[in-house]
Amino acid sequence: MKTCSVFVFLAALVFSSPSFAQESSPADFQEFLDAWEGRWTGTGTDIDGNEMVGHADCRVAGDGNTMIVNVYMGDASGIWFIVYDSNAKRIRSQWGQSDGEATQAILYKDGEDWIQEGSGSNGEGKKITYKHRISISGDGPTHRWTRTLMVDGEKKTAKDTWQRVAGSFQEK
Repeated sequence: MKTCSVFVFLAALVFSSPSFAQESSPADFQEFLDAWEGRWTGTGTDIDGNEMVGHADCRVAGDGNTMIVNVYMGDASGIWFIVYDSNAKRIRSQWGQSDGEATQAILYKDGEDWIQEGSGSNGEGKKITYKHRISISGDGPTHRWTRTLMVDGEKKTAKDTWQRVAGSFQEK
């Protein structure tokens, strides 16, 4: 009986682990593309509390399995590359920024919000881990990002809001 209890406990632990909760389907990825595609303007604060203004261009590339995002925020610019990994059943992303920051992440749904979890390093070579929550307005024209980062072991937060100004998936 004790062996059965241990097996049930271990099975419950495995199937409730984050690696299973973070799986995404092709339909989830299409929902992500629809929610992000277009041109955006944004305002927010960086991890030092400085106010920033920016814009972004989110384009679906090729046969619809990739998105390329060019972001210009404050004094920095960056490229965000998002792809659906059908083997791992995950939405994966890479980020490269003009100051040398480089990260990789996975994205997944958490209720109505999107979560982006990843790691990498900033332009000074300091280790970064992060978990961002993105809340999207009902029909998609507003994205609110709440960013929580650990930079070399120090917790930092930032927030920004993006408004779609053109290119809604509904215009197709």
